[in-house]
Amino acid sequence: MALRNRQAGLLEAPPAMVRDIASWAKATCVAQAIAGYLGELPSALDTVKSITKDIATVGRRSKALRETMLVGTPKDVARQFRPLFDLVDSFYGMNVRNPRMDQVVYLTEGSKQRMIAEVDSWVSQVLVELDKVRLKKVEAVSQLKKSIEELESEVDHAVTGGSLSKMFPLDLSGWRYDTPGLRKALGGLSTWGEIRVDLSPKLPPGVGGSWQPATKTLTLPLHVAGRHQILDSVRHELQHMAQSLMQTALQNKTFGLPSHNTRTPGFNQAQNRDYLKMNAPGAQGLDAAQFHRLDDREFYPVLTDLIEKIKDWVVREKPDVPEQKRKILELLGVAGDPKKQREELLTWKRHAPGKWKKAVKEIYRAFPFLGSGAMIARVASSWELRPSPPKP
Repeated sequence: MALRNRQAGLLEAPPAMVRDIASWAKATCVAQAIAGYLGELPSALDTVKSITKDIATVGRRSKALRETMLVGTPKDVARQFRPLFDLVDSFYGMNVRNPRMDQVVYLTEGSKQRMIAEVDSWVSQVLVELDKVRLKKVEAVSQLKKSIEELESEVDHAVTGGSLSKMFPLDLSGWRYDTPGLRKALGGLSTWGEIRVDLSPKLPPGVGGSWQPATKTLTLPLHVAGRHQILDSVRHELQHMAQSLMQTALQNKTFGLPSHNTRTPGFNQAQNRDYLKMNAPGAQGLDAAQFHRLDDREFYPVLTDLIEKIKDWVVREKPDVPEQKRKILELLGVAGDPKKQREELLTWKRHAPGKWKKAVKEIYRAFPFLGSGAMIARVASSWELRPSPPKP
């Protein structure tokens, strides 16, 4: 059961659970979005049909109006124009200059042609504007269909039933810390039980999720726009679950926290719920994201997230080693554009130098090819990461 201090902090999430929960959560988010889009589609199609019908109606009524102006009485002309005007102006609210039909009663034979020309011009403008509206609605329908197709292509299985909650067993297969000693300390995996995963539309954008150890509940946001971050969110929250698991096994409530001399207890989120609810700058002028990073229970999960994001970038982009080194040193603030230094590192450096120092060491440990490209130097009451001096 003995774990080195480094491993005790940088707990990896159980890979099988990350895979299963992320797959279900993403598929469910996608299914909910598809259902929403499919619900919008009939109305959007009906709107296109309605506009197309109105265009035909305008053409038909304008033709009848023109004929009436040639042979009908002024009252007949006004009677023909009013429904046409109501359809265009009242329903669509177009900014089109209307012909002065109140002058119809004063028309003479000589001025009829000018009025007909004015009506013809008005009808042409109306038809152009109506067609613009129709094209926008057609584009909206096309975008809905495209969104549905794209979402359907993102998942390899369908989620039925619409349930936003699911129970998952404690599956530690493939987890580096799954040992007979751990299982014995837990009294068997069945004793620890299942965890509940909820998808909630109430989580605000930007909140990746939450883990409640008392109820063994993992909550993820039900936002299709954030579906690409689901894997990161699941991995992060399951690290908190792993902390709870190890705390139970070791009967140590502080397991997974940074060492005493690097802790920042003033940023305990559990004791500052009013601040979090406000989601606005609070203590020491920090925003919610910075406050979150400084919570002792978040340090190792956030650091692990950062290391995993760098690894994902390496796998995705496949840069050569010199480019990897250049990019990572830039993220650390040692080289390149200082504005590209990671926000996590900046927050720790400014408000928790001990955590920043630990984070830098762990990143160097995770990427051995960085070698001795930088050194941590004491500057006044803080620390600085500086390029190592050249060897003589």
